Amino acid sequence: MNFINLKNSNFLEIIKYLELKDLASLSITCKFFNNFFIKNEDFIQKQVLYLLGIEYSPSVNPWKIILLRLRNSSVTGLQNLFQPYFTDGGTYCDKAYYFIWRLVQDRGGTYCTHLQGNILVKYIFSPKVKPSMDEDPTKYKISEDVFNIHYLEENANENQSYCPEIRKILIKVPMGGFSCPCETLMCFSSYKKIENFSLIQNFHSCKTKEDAIRNGEILKLSAKIIEENDYEAVIFKKIIGEIQPICWVKINLEKRSSNGIWIETGDSFFARYFYVLLISARKIYPNSNIDISNVIPWSRVIIIGNVWI
Repeated sequence: MNFINLKNSNFLEIIKYLELKDLASLSITCKFFNNFFIKNEDFIQKQVLYLLGIEYSPSVNPWKIILLRLRNSSVTGLQNLFQPYFTDGGTYCDKAYYFIWRLVQDRGGTYCTHLQGNILVKYIFSPKVKPSMDEDPTKYKISEDVFNIHYLEENANENQSYCPEIRKILIKVPMGGFSCPCETLMCFSSYKKIENFSLIQNFHSCKTKEDAIRNGEILKLSAKIIEENDYEAVIFKKIIGEIQPICWVKINLEKRSSNGIWIETGDSFFARYFYVLLISARKIYPNSNIDISNVIPWSRVIIIGNVWI
């Protein structure tokens, strides 16, 4: 049992075995740490937010309030709070039915790329604003294979008082009718917008778990290996940094299920941005693309700032 999980009765039992001088020292120490936390309130605030992966800001609530909300929300149902807004992999025939917004729609449809691999799809925390899937994707096309739904990112500042905690990821590949179902992918997250994607690029073309583990070790990432009937995964332990590798996944396409697979993240990832690196598909034709039905980060939202109603 961890020390912090001990109950009051446990402490009372321990105190029975202390000498008088030990009791006096304990009382002095408790007073010291209580005063230490009060005098160094700003330092403690920054350190707790740093450990949570939340960017420090004067508008962020005190750390005790955030931890209390986090504890009280432990039974809250998970939901999708993200929307894909960027891809550099193109869209098959530039059709809305094959566009990136299909990735979070668990009711049919598949994102079909134009390029063959190492495609980056960016998501953003957007609990209220969702794109209309009846729109023409070409209005968001900024170059040959790059699309950006700009207004989703522009509305991101409206959500600064909230932060999602990613706990699970749902991944589905098409069961039939598509020639290039996604086989290998990887997920990442970040609390704030980043411009340097060199860490993600380190995992380009990682088609085996040995590749993912080896590249993770170079970056000093601890990992857990999951081997199931229909997939294998490398789950990375949370690190302190701008961008967080979450998991590498390879799907057994011969044993895939229409229910998809659920990846448990293990650690909590507080993030407003989520990234999917589509590494490769099963190649049937030489000029193939990647077909992926869903990659949905399931999370719970935590209030971290003042909410004005």
